[in-house]
Amino acid sequence: MRAVIFDFDGTIADSLAGVIKVVQQINNQYEPLSKEEEKSLQNRGLLDVALAMGMPWYKIPYAIIWGRTMFRHHVDSVKVHKGMDAVVKSLYAAKIPLYVVSTNKEENVRAFLRKYDLEQYFNRVQGSAFILNKAGAYKKLLKEAGIEPKDIWCVGDERLDIRSAHKIGARIIAVTWGYNSRESLKHMKPEYLTNDPTEVQKILLTEAKKGGVR
Repeated sequence: MRAVIFDFDGTIADSLAGVIKVVQQINNQYEPLSKEEEKSLQNRGLLDVALAMGMPWYKIPYAIIWGRTMFRHHVDSVKVHKGMDAVVKSLYAAKIPLYVVSTNKEENVRAFLRKYDLEQYFNRVQGSAFILNKAGAYKKLLKEAGIEPKDIWCVGDERLDIRSAHKIGARIIAVTWGYNSRESLKHMKPEYLTNDPTEVQKILLTEAKKGGVR
């Protein structure tokens, strides 16, 4: 194994609160959601979240174009998913090169990582990946880094992440605390499926020891 590529929203960042605020801003909704309402939006794709919150279809293109820019103003409401900071730090300590590929804007991802003192652990952050397929963004990053897809592991929370990783011949750990349900992720047949960050850490450190970090 030569590197690990992380997804951002829903994987490292528990970004649902930020997404909710963006949708509310677009919808001109000012009443905060109840705990029960927020819970009902967990493990749902971003489009499903927007529609469940009452966003009309005609506003979806606007949300796609401007939502990531608007997200920047709500980054303070976004937290690190519990345990993922420890995962990042342990992999870095093992001298495993780390990357982020996200559909979110690079400036948003970097602002978040700086806030939680995590930016320095990543070799590169690549944002604004195509929202329907990250394969192109993966290929671009790996080509510039001189790494073959077979030598990396990806970590993500959506079917998109699994599909994109497999399309380029990479392996992936799917995590269940993000935007897609365990059942929908399992259907995509990731190499591993877990709901525990410590398991992510264990798998990747084991893979690094198998072939050595090169």
